Amino acid sequence: MGKLLEGGVLIASREKIASENDSWTTGLTLTVDSNGAGESGQPVGDYALGLAREAREKIGDDATEISETRHDKVREFRLEYPLPGDVPLRVTEVLRADEANGVMTVILWQAPSRETDRIKPLREAILSSIRS
Repeated sequence: MGKLLEGGVLIASREKIASENDSWTTGLTLTVDSNGAGESGQPVGDYALGLAREAREKIGDDATEISETRHDKVREFRLEYPLPGDVPLRVTEVLRADEANGVMTVILWQAPSRETDRIKPLREAILSSIRS
């Protein structure tokens, strides 16, 4: 709590999770990394792109191509991929690199694959409302 800007993690979910054994299927994880790029010696945009490429390489052909957009000093990289399990999931991974302050934000949105199309408007509204 209270440490998000120092590299903490925020998790938002729509499930009622009572214990660590309950499955978490729909929601997002937000990680703010203010140190990684600096420690790597790379500009934050290059660092984020490298992480996106690494993720895509690990996932393989099931992942979409990485798309890149730019909003002023913020570069955004995005890919999607399936995550097998008892409840197959579809994950949208967004890496935002703020070149003005060197902070990278990683957003992972996941939902059951069968719900992907139905809740796409909700996903896009939430992802577009998150500011780095």
